[in-house]
Amino acid sequence: MVYRAPGFRITPEAGTALLPFENRSSAPEAGRVVADLFRGAFHRTRHARVPENSEVLAAMVRQRMRSIGHLDAPAMAKLAGDLGVRQFLVGTVTVWDAREGEPDGPEVEISARLLEPGTGRGLWASLHHRRGNDYHLLLDLGRIDSVAALAERVAEEMVESLAGK
Repeated sequence: MVYRAPGFRITPEAGTALLPFENRSSAPEAGRVVADLFRGAFHRTRHARVPENSEVLAAMVRQRMRSIGHLDAPAMAKLAGDLGVRQFLVGTVTVWDAREGEPDGPEVEISARLLEPGTGRGLWASLHHRRGNDYHLLLDLGRIDSVAALAERVAEEMVESLAGK
């Protein structure tokens, strides 16, 4: 499921700050891992310039922000100005399950939203729920057996949908 604001188009020069993903799954590191996978997908596709985690954290310290949990529009605008970006990507991992030995394979569910800093307006949103056998072609060809590999595939699909591809 994908939403795109009318007239919105991401451009590489715009700059997109990736904020830490909220983790609602049972896997303790899933949020951090998924955010890293999104960062890698952005770097590989070059759809947007994405500051490194250390830059985002340093800007948060300079702005005296303790948490990104509930950033309001003015705080987002200050952070965006400090980072030189025009949008923020925020997300949630709700399912991260290796499902070892299950015929469907691993399972992930990731939602992400691209927000405009000054207003908090949603520019793009996507929800992907996938299992390893969703990519099954024939005789187990294409099936993904690793939850990390599945999450990487989902992150790449979501970044491509953000770019309108």
